[in-house]
Amino acid sequence: MATKRGLIIHPELMDMPRERFEIHLEHVRSQRMIAAVMYFEGVNAKVKTQDDKLQRRLAQQFTMLGKELAVLDRALAKVEQRTAGIEMLRQEKGLLELQYVPNFAIPQADPDEEE
Repeated sequence: MATKRGLIIHPELMDMPRERFEIHLEHVRSQRMIAAVMYFEGVNAKVKTQDDKLQRRLAQQFTMLGKELAVLDRALAKVEQRTAGIEMLRQEKGLLELQYVPNFAIPQADPDEEE
């Protein structure tokens, strides 16, 4: 290998005219740029695929959470309805207790006072 202007070049390239050598370098650079772009497109495609999977899992989890919250809402409504029924029964019981006639003793006639 020979050195030309600080570059280590292949012997085949040493015999090339300068213009052709520069064209070759541009071609190599463009191929490397294309390879880099393709590599990063692949990386981005992989990240996008993973992102899509996570997005689907998140959507599924939110759907499941919504269903579970709906079940809880129905259960809460039943609890509130049951509590209202219990409160109504307690009030009725209180009203019935107020209707009790108190037990009071009927005064007995005292035998000594009969006159």
